[in-house]
Amino acid sequence: MTTPSTAARVIDAALGDMELQFERLDDNTFVVALPGEKRLKTACWLTVGAHALEIEAFVMRKPDENREQVYAFLLQRNVRMYAVSWAIDASGDVVRTTTEQLTLRWSLRSEMRLLFELASLDVIAEYGDFSGGPPAYGREQVWVLGHAAD
Repeated sequence: MTTPSTAARVIDAALGDMELQFERLDDNTFVVALPGEKRLKTACWLTVGAHALEIEAFVMRKPDENREQVYAFLLQRNVRMYAVSWAIDASGDVVRTTTEQLTLRWSLRSEMRLLFELASLDVIAEYGDFSGGPPAYGREQVWVLGHAAD
């Protein structure tokens, strides 16, 4: 099962690999400076929860004019959107929030074999458990691998 700490480690590594500027506020919260075209940077918060990743990005400063109409428009948009919503922070700035479910699925043996082949690994043996039982879908998969001969 994917735990928040596992997901946070993956996010930390991915942000580092992409060479993005980021700061960890706590074990499960990241603030990332995303480079932009019209704006130099956009702040984005990534918060890892037990079952979802919440992504919150700054959109615009508190409107100076027609504030009520802007907020009403955003509320109307929230009703029609799935997993994306508009919010107003404590200072009145508009932020966009997206929630992505952290899901786990079984890998097919054919997918695993292809991944191993792409990694230049040969399958020496395949078991359904650590006792050497036959492979079966919906159970643990134990693979014995070796370096592929060129």
